[in-house]
Amino acid sequence: MKTDFVSFVTHQLRTPLAGIKWMLELAAQAPQVPDEASSYVEDARTAAERLIGLVNDLLDISRLESGKLTVTLQPTDLGDAHAELRGRPGRAHPRQGPAAHDDRRRTTRRR
Repeated sequence: MKTDFVSFVTHQLRTPLAGIKWMLELAAQAPQVPDEASSYVEDARTAAERLIGLVNDLLDISRLESGKLTVTLQPTDLGDAHAELRGRPGRAHPRQGPAAHDDRRRTTRRR
């Protein structure tokens, strides 16, 4: 029952999140958007992508628990995996320090 609930909720969250992401992408392409607003739109788009990723992860866990998804183990180069994760936007590296907010409410990293 828990697996069915998680599956249902994740599907219900994905649809509006995808719509939000799509609308933010359209807003980012509009030429009349001021630079500051464009920055906020990009931050919101990145957050929407992150939420979609989290929802997809929850859906994968639900599928694993219900037996609808199988995992195939294979050798992995950890150096390549680490390099790929470091290159992803929106992922903070532990050495970057705690997040802080500046006056414009954008997240920055303390060094």
